[in-house]
Amino acid sequence: MVTRSTFLTLDDFHKRNLSLPICPDVFIRLIEVLEDPKNNVGDLARTIISDPALTTQVLRVSNSAFFGISRQVCSLEEAILRIGFKGIWIIAAALKTQELYQISTCDWLGSHGALWEHSTRTAAFAHALCKRLNPLFCDIYFTAGLLHDIGKLMLHQLEPRYSEICQNGKLCGYDLVWREMELFGTHHAKLGAELLMHWNLPDVICDLVAHHHEPVGQGEPLQRTRNLLRVANEMARSSEPTLVPGYAFFNTPLDTELLDSVGLDMEGSLAVGAEAQRIMRLLKII
Repeated sequence: MVTRSTFLTLDDFHKRNLSLPICPDVFIRLIEVLEDPKNNVGDLARTIISDPALTTQVLRVSNSAFFGISRQVCSLEEAILRIGFKGIWIIAAALKTQELYQISTCDWLGSHGALWEHSTRTAAFAHALCKRLNPLFCDIYFTAGLLHDIGKLMLHQLEPRYSEICQNGKLCGYDLVWREMELFGTHHAKLGAELLMHWNLPDVICDLVAHHHEPVGQGEPLQRTRNLLRVANEMARSSEPTLVPGYAFFNTPLDTELLDSVGLDMEGSLAVGAEAQRIMRLLKII
């Protein structure tokens, strides 16, 4: 087992000839298109069509019963108009992020494993929370939710017994961070954020990922911003293993201090859960 007393960085992966997860090219281009308000439906369609597999999947999902479209959608432009820019981003971001998990042969870490399930659930709650509390940044928080645990993929590559160390996800939160610090001199949140910086993803996404296990902070705008992803992460864990159809079901009590830190009460959390459930239904058909 790897043990370290020094801070683990991306350089350690290069020195060990370990390949880092590669950001799909279309991922960056989509972010750039969606961030520029001057871009239109044609700009987004041209970006998606550069990736044939993504084009096929977007059209397949847009024609699913989820959207209730009476006639078949045959073009990307029509799909974008029907689903909207934000809906297209949910589909595209989830599809391309899932590819990163397909490289793992570990059942827990694989593209259909519990870690991917948790990541999509966190993304759904992050989007739902942001839609209620700060709707302009739904795409940012959804993306941060999808990628918040990507550092775990990296630690598993460095230490094949990583899934045993974190007990296949049962060891989580502060307990997992402390254990990772003991073994690697860093933890998955900071290492994952370093990778996202290496990918040149927006600073706000890197910051959210780096700090999603920090203690709850009150008052300071930056801390409140960070708290939102942590709330989404906790809601995702509290709702596992399932959301009951038609109801936001939390298996464990939610931390009221954590909810207060983003201005959310218990009634609001149920509404957020219902919206997260809707997004999860979409992600299930991807």
